[in-house]
Amino acid sequence: MTADAENTTTAEHQVAPHISATRCDDGSGSEMRLLGARSFPAAPEQVAEARRWFTERLGATHPACGDMTLLLSETFTNAYLHSDGAKIEVSVFSGDHAVRVEVLDEGGQSLPHHVDDACGEGGRGLPIIRALADEWGYERLDGGLKVWFNVLMSPA
Repeated sequence: MTADAENTTTAEHQVAPHISATRCDDGSGSEMRLLGARSFPAAPEQVAEARRWFTERLGATHPACGDMTLLLSETFTNAYLHSDGAKIEVSVFSGDHAVRVEVLDEGGQSLPHHVDDACGEGGRGLPIIRALADEWGYERLDGGLKVWFNVLMSPA
């Protein structure tokens, strides 16, 4: 995807409009390039669609694909469950040292937090993110919440 396509709308999806750059920093000073950005309806069936889209962007054989797909699934599900909005935007970046995913929703009443209830139906998303992501965090933005995570790549 190119920066020129950022505001393109097709019958299938709308490219995420919050992306204003095709690069970001991986935290080590190295740049990562944008592999894609997409806006999804905030609906439970879109979790699988987001996973498929992500795998197409990163590549199923990429060494971080499995962990990153699980992390995306957790953050997208949390965005769907806890946001008050109608859409969720996903952006994927890749560089020599890391892969980064950003999930932006339209905000809700709570911030990401761990629920310690061993018998509960939920509350396992953040422990999974902490276990698999090398770095993660969130930012409250005007009109939304962005959760991001990086998986660092081992030197070859």
